[in-house]
Amino acid sequence: MQKLFQETLTLDDLAREQYELTQEIMMEHAANRISQLVRQLTDQKREEIPPLPKIVIFCGAGNNGADGYALARMLQADFNVIVYEVFPAKTALALLQKRRALKVGVTLLELDAPLLDKMSFDADIYIDAILGASQKGEYSPFLIKLIAMLNETPGIKIACDLPTGMPKYPIKADYTVTMGALKERLFFDDMKDFIGEVIVADLGISRHLYERETASYLLELKDLKLPHRDHHDSHKGSYGFVSIIKGDQSGASILAAKAAMAFGAGITALVGDGDKPFEIMQMSEISPKTTAVAAGMGLGNKEIDIPKLRDYPIVIDADLFTHKALLPLIKEKKDLILTPHPKEFSALLDLVGLGNYTIAEIQQNRFALARKFTQEFPVVLVLKGANTLIAQGGFLYVSTLGTNYLAKGGSGDVLAGMITALLGQGYLPIDAAIQGVLAHSIASIRLNMNDYAMTPLDLIAALKTLA
Repeated sequence: MQKLFQETLTLDDLAREQYELTQEIMMEHAANRISQLVRQLTDQKREEIPPLPKIVIFCGAGNNGADGYALARMLQADFNVIVYEVFPAKTALALLQKRRALKVGVTLLELDAPLLDKMSFDADIYIDAILGASQKGEYSPFLIKLIAMLNETPGIKIACDLPTGMPKYPIKADYTVTMGALKERLFFDDMKDFIGEVIVADLGISRHLYERETASYLLELKDLKLPHRDHHDSHKGSYGFVSIIKGDQSGASILAAKAAMAFGAGITALVGDGDKPFEIMQMSEISPKTTAVAAGMGLGNKEIDIPKLRDYPIVIDADLFTHKALLPLIKEKKDLILTPHPKEFSALLDLVGLGNYTIAEIQQNRFALARKFTQEFPVVLVLKGANTLIAQGGFLYVSTLGTNYLAKGGSGDVLAGMITALLGQGYLPIDAAIQGVLAHSIASIRLNMNDYAMTPLDLIAALKTLA
């Protein structure tokens, strides 16, 4: 896993103080990393017959613009480089880097609304060095139009630090070269379609020297640890007894039970009445042998004795997030895992008295609200979304590996069953949540079918072939 940071200006300051770097040195390294990427992307074309690849760089007023001017200087001799000054250079470094670019012969044009109306772009690569990390407030119609034109224009787009226009009108980057370390803002749900491949630029020192302690982490494929069975002298009881409480919509609990069995649970039982798969047990009450319980999926209006769940590690999903009887468990149980989607998280925040948030407000403040909730309560939170957050005690783990295959009813029931299976096998709650989310996401990546075609049963089948 990689470290994530809410902001990196503090890290910049510490690096300059501890290692006697200057802002200019760090900027040169940032621009050089983008230069390396441009050269890598155009190596074949540069070996062909001229004309040289055309690189268009859009520069803003601040130090993000300064990165763009520095990049133009580095590329000038080997490329057809044009810089458009979207906003006049203002900071000392932007003015300095602009002068340097002009001295080596970089073509620089001031871009305004009348010129934009007449323009058509035809470059190989476009560099967004307009705003970077300094984005706030409203965007002008001029900038919104520029972004829209770029998004409709063929060619590779590279964002410097962060794509300009976040969150409402972002440039759709193929690559984002972020400076120094990974930033949380890159991994909000609303940026998943806009950041492209993320590359971290070292700023004159290696990342492990630049980065400091953090409470946020980005999960990676290599972090997956499957529940393989290492001991041969074992039996079904060695791998947990998982109880899934049936609700009005029994299909949801059946999917969770099938997922739990496929993900290593030694025994899986449905608690309730009605039809069941032949391989799953069914009981009228929770067995005293139970090592983990899942409840809430497909529950509907069915009554459930929530205080009875206190004695077991629990995964709570879906319809239970509005029940006041859940409050005592949320306040005291470290082995309680909650798996809401944003609408359910809104109900949960209201239930515990942390505020009344719209879904839009939750999506814009996912990291902060997940951190706030788990600093207040000891539980593990799995906040589902395009990028899923796993949190406990204010520590956050982000999975960006989920695909749009998972945007299908029943996928969340499968996830709840998988997490319960690991919890029942003795995993720590935070580890059960992390590994369940990772396996669920990676299974969706490995599906060999059209993205619209997946069913929850396909997802369960894919779990059996993960390596």
